Amino acid sequence: MSIDTFAELTQTRPLPDWNGSHVCAFAFYHGLVEILVPNNLKSGVHKHCFYGPIVNRTYQEMAMY
Repeated sequence: MSIDTFAELTQTRPLPDWNGSHVCAFAFYHGLVEILVPNNLKSGVHKHCFYGPIVNRTYQEMAMY
């Protein structure tokens, strides 16, 4: 069984780079996953909550697309 790894470097971590890297990863794997679990990068997470992070609206829209 072969497991492919995707990695992408960006100079900064603002929201456009964060979303763009996810789009590139989805293209690399020829599809999406059922559940996305972002890390706590400030570009992707709007607010931390006891029950789970509140995701940035733009990141949420990209994930739902």
